[in-house]
Amino acid sequence: MSTTDDQMTDRACQHCGGSMQGKTTRAVYCSRRCKERASAQRHGTERNARQKDSRTAWKKTHRKTAAGRDERWAEMAKRRARDHGAPAVELVKRREVFERDGWLCQLCGEPTLRETGTDPRSASVDHTIPLTEGGSHTYDNTVTAHLACNVWEKRTKSLADHWDARWESVADKPIPLGQAIIWTLLDPAGDLVDIEPEKVCA
Repeated sequence: MSTTDDQMTDRACQHCGGSMQGKTTRAVYCSRRCKERASAQRHGTERNARQKDSRTAWKKTHRKTAAGRDERWAEMAKRRARDHGAPAVELVKRREVFERDGWLCQLCGEPTLRETGTDPRSASVDHTIPLTEGGSHTYDNTVTAHLACNVWEKRTKSLADHWDARWESVADKPIPLGQAIIWTLLDPAGDLVDIEPEKVCA
């Protein structure tokens, strides 16, 4: 065998970096062992890349499914609860809350749509004791509610607090007729403010 054409001694094995002494010019590995290890490593890298691409594609598709949206909601709700300093925080999955409550709004007692979204009749999760009032983010403190009922409850409570503060500030004072008319128009049933006629002045 010619050592000038078929053999080269100044090359290194592409896998281990060892000597290629006695190997032909076509050889790239110093031994069968290095060749097999290099092949396994190369195929493993390619396989990992394919698996990564597959996982990425699955995540993109999964995010658009109902289950994917529910998982994202659960994670975001958990983070919000922690930000509010909730005393107890669980990974609450809204679909489990809906199924537990039979998809019935716990505020009005009527069935909700079996979906989430922007429709007023769609299902949403309501905290029995609000997080802002020290409530926990747990299954025990969450119920199913129509989106409309949920929003209305919060707005009504906020409005009631506003009226209580305004009413307390003028409770012992005469009420101008114009102000009394406005309050009556805003609250015709007298649920928030009970105006005594003798306190109304021109």
